[in-house]
Amino acid sequence: MKLVTKLLLLAVPSSFLIGQQIDQTTIQRQTTPPVNIRSSSSSSDSPSIEASNTGLIRPILVRTKNITFFVGLDSTIALEDNPITLELDDAIRKQGGKTGIWTNSVSGGAMLDPIDLDSVLASPVFGGSWSASEYLNPGKSGSYDKLENYSTSAYALLMFQHESGINFRIGSTYAMVTNQINKTEDYSEFYPNLGVNYSYDLGYGITSEIDLSGGAHYSISDSFSRDGKNYTQYLSNWDYAIAYSLKYEIFNILLSPSYRFSYKEFFKDNENVDATFQRDDVMHTLSIKASYPIFDQVLVSGTYSHERRNSNVASDYRSHDLSSNIGISYTF
Repeated sequence: MKLVTKLLLLAVPSSFLIGQQIDQTTIQRQTTPPVNIRSSSSSSDSPSIEASNTGLIRPILVRTKNITFFVGLDSTIALEDNPITLELDDAIRKQGGKTGIWTNSVSGGAMLDPIDLDSVLASPVFGGSWSASEYLNPGKSGSYDKLENYSTSAYALLMFQHESGINFRIGSTYAMVTNQINKTEDYSEFYPNLGVNYSYDLGYGITSEIDLSGGAHYSISDSFSRDGKNYTQYLSNWDYAIAYSLKYEIFNILLSPSYRFSYKEFFKDNENVDATFQRDDVMHTLSIKASYPIFDQVLVSGTYSHERRNSNVASDYRSHDLSSNIGISYTF
């Protein structure tokens, strides 16, 4: 699974960009293994642990291998309307246009063979990824280049498939963002989380999936300066989300529209912020993705997404994003 990192930047004047940082709380990071590991593997002896309304499907070969490894390479070119997640006025928008970023990533991990617990299959999974971004338009005075990042993440979780077809998971993720120019760690977080999902057949070749998740983001982030003043970002928060998606295949192209609703309740910091301070964000994400397998291990895809945030403290914003991706994955 590619690590999809929202690191695009609207082409606005460099004087506006200096000291500005991307709001890392808007980025959805990898917390689960690739879909081909969770649902179906290209190798015949790698068991499936995906939910289904047909009930528990035990793999034909149980515990014939101690561990299954997976690796992936991804390259994404994306165009984003408002990646710095600000409620920019018309004057700012008119001074620049959209720009894109080229992100390359490598990922890998391992899944232990499912453990048969009668009515439940339990599978420990470990993984991680690393990505680097390059702005296709450096902007005035190289202002875009100054925000190019290296992103690193790692996760460990335990996945359970109940005989009813419901999947449960519990685990933790660590993520870190490093500025390429300054070689500084701008953001890091520890994210213990849990989730449940269920997929079922709607008929006519359409599969539906609903996913519920929640967790706590314990983050460390750099201060930033703007208007001659220093500001400290308090980004630790509770996160709750529900997502619903459909999958339909036509002419070997997999179409997947989805909607995700999330609510973030930020921690209070009584030492630095008034005790009555409480930031709450509500985010809506609507997207559609089309994927096509060129070869067994090579997949190309295109995605359009619309995102909207409403916050009582941070900027309300909307964004429209387009991206294309080619990915290579292999299990052994």
